[in-house]
Amino acid sequence: MAQKYIEVAANLGEIIARKGFRLIYGGGYSGMMGAVAKSCLVNGGKVVSVIPKFLDSEKEPQDRGLTKITCTSMFERKSKLIEIGDLFIALPGGIGTIDEIFEVLALKQLEQSNKKVGILNSNSYYDLMILFLQKLKEENFLYKDLQMLFEVGETANELLAKLAK
Repeated sequence: MAQKYIEVAANLGEIIARKGFRLIYGGGYSGMMGAVAKSCLVNGGKVVSVIPKFLDSEKEPQDRGLTKITCTSMFERKSKLIEIGDLFIALPGGIGTIDEIFEVLALKQLEQSNKKVGILNSNSYYDLMILFLQKLKEENFLYKDLQMLFEVGETANELLAKLAK
């Protein structure tokens, strides 16, 4: 992954800490989420890690400055994140991130969640996914207007300002 995305993640972590929010995340301490968590901790923020037992090892060493919730599977992790999170922000990421975004959007469309969702579209990372979602709406496979499902921002500050409304 490119350094430009790591910097975006670290910026988000810093902003979360400075605003006094609590970061609840999927528990990894490397990559994008690790950059968010480390930055949040360094800037005095509170961090809760939700991590499956199979990742809670030398694969993903945990920092002692965070609260850890251990679960048994990726499915349980996702369910716990959805349960205890107040809002959701998707950073540039891989298949797991896409899975989580679509799970939360499906719950919103089905009115099983009213929690806000933000997509941090740094460097136009999610442009094609957003186009795909627009296509779903045009073809009547999406029952809610996109603006009702999520907000998009190119920077952490822009996205958090939209989510605060």
